[in-house]
Amino acid sequence: ARLKAEGALDFDDLPAGAVRLLAARPEILAALRDRYRRVYVDEYQDVNPAQYALIRILTPPGGPEELFVIGDPDQSIYSFRGADPRFIEGFRRDYPDARVYSLSRSWRCPPAILGAAGRLAGRPLEGGGTAVLLERNEAPTEKSEAEGIARRIDRMIGGTRFFALDSGTAGGAAGPGEPGLRSLSECAILVRTSAQFPALEKALEDHAIPYLSGGGRPGWEEDASFLEAGAPGDTGKTDPARNPASLPRDESVRLLKVHASKGLEFDYVFVAGLEEGLFPFTLYGDPERQDLLAARIEEERRLLYVAVTRARLGISLWRAKSRSFRGRRLALGPSRFLAEIEDLVPAAGRDRRFRRDPQRSLFPADPKARP
Repeated sequence: ARLKAEGALDFDDLPAGAVRLLAARPEILAALRDRYRRVYVDEYQDVNPAQYALIRILTPPGGPEELFVIGDPDQSIYSFRGADPRFIEGFRRDYPDARVYSLSRSWRCPPAILGAAGRLAGRPLEGGGTAVLLERNEAPTEKSEAEGIARRIDRMIGGTRFFALDSGTAGGAAGPGEPGLRSLSECAILVRTSAQFPALEKALEDHAIPYLSGGGRPGWEEDASFLEAGAPGDTGKTDPARNPASLPRDESVRLLKVHASKGLEFDYVFVAGLEEGLFPFTLYGDPERQDLLAARIEEERRLLYVAVTRARLGISLWRAKSRSFRGRRLALGPSRFLAEIEDLVPAAGRDRRFRRDPQRSLFPADPKARP
């Protein structure tokens, strides 16, 4: 009522309002078609019904107008915004005379990573280069999962402060046969929900690893001041190369929800929380609505495809046997998606996951965990 009283529209009203206007005022539609003879649509897999109707009214099949769209049905992940993958899947039916150019080769991902991505997408994918890291890991709890990820990043970058030296997780470079990280900004940790952020943020802060979380907050500011002030037992002579305060602001690990990572790329990607119910996220689904559940699972599959294909050199997949999630203690099994790619993504050895971990005993699995 407020919008109507002020003669205003919100953002979602704009395409729907435009369609209503053009349908009611053919002279305006004719003028627009005459003025804009070529229409380009990016990310066509994210089109919602109102946007689809606008495209159709501006460029009807068989008309003189030219329509060019680009999109990837395997990256349709925004149903909560109203996007419907059926629009891109039905493009050839809607525009039977359209020419289709398939971009079947990835210039970002190596074949080993694309093998897993292709398994999720249900079709073979081609790529170039060699994967340096390809693994799946299992941790007792979400805290040890976060600790394992932070320790691996710390080792890859060569250690960021005295904690890494004291705990034996750093030696100035990655160990033999292990990947090295040229820049923290070339590393991302992807999660399904923002509720997973706190454990990961704490682990990164414990290791003095600069990070930017989903909201863009520089998560190393407090730790930088801690280093400048000195810690108990510290001489106060912190190596500047290991001090986050001395690093450029864009030298930070990215901690993101998978939805926010679309369109980005990194050398190394860590995906946390690959448990059934969390990824695919079905904890709050209606078990009676199997039709909705099936659609949700397929979109979650595409979401993991997006996560995996963000990586240029390596992918590390993680799950926790027990997890505190929004006030509940959950003991969820491995994600169904892990079972689909386990022959392509090897399990990391136990010694690799928790080697010389001084904090492992602090994070035991909860014997009272329940599904």
